[in-house]
Amino acid sequence: MITTGAWELQFYPRPLYKIFPEDIKYKFYIHFGESMLCGEIINPTDKAHRNDLFIFIHPQTKDIEIGPKTILYTDEFTTSICHVRFLQD
Repeated sequence: MITTGAWELQFYPRPLYKIFPEDIKYKFYIHFGESMLCGEIINPTDKAHRNDLFIFIHPQTKDIEIGPKTILYTDEFTTSICHVRFLQD
């Protein structure tokens, strides 16, 4: 999008190395205001980084199916036991 006469890009933090699907051990979502964030617990399988363990949180840009077993942090009321209303719980 151009609003100031130059290309404007949104830069998001990225891991220093490539993350493969098998490196993602767990996913959860945070519904905050109008935004949906995805949190991934990453434990790389390659030898150089296998001792790394971190949470990578990024904007969720694709549609997702929020099911009864999806861990979702939200401030909205829900009856699902996997949906947490308060982040400090």
